[in-house]
Amino acid sequence: MNPTHSMLEEIFLGSSLKEFPRLISGLLLTTLLVIVAIIAANSFNSLLGYKGLVSYILVAILMGIIVRNLVGLPQICQPGPQFLS
Repeated sequence: MNPTHSMLEEIFLGSSLKEFPRLISGLLLTTLLVIVAIIAANSFNSLLGYKGLVSYILVAILMGIIVRNLVGLPQICQPGPQFLS
């Protein structure tokens, strides 16, 4: 255990609360990606006429791969997704 982390921070978060300000931009980007994935999956399902055929998790993963490989991820946003993975 890192001596700068409390035991509760280490158990529940895996890092210190002092590190969260640098995570905010990446967490917001990830949240936006998930919201867009949910909307896209619901739209695909409505167009196809099936409920639950296309999972928003699958769409989010594919969108993440596409964004990361085509556009890239700004340096300031990298700690957020790394924390979530």
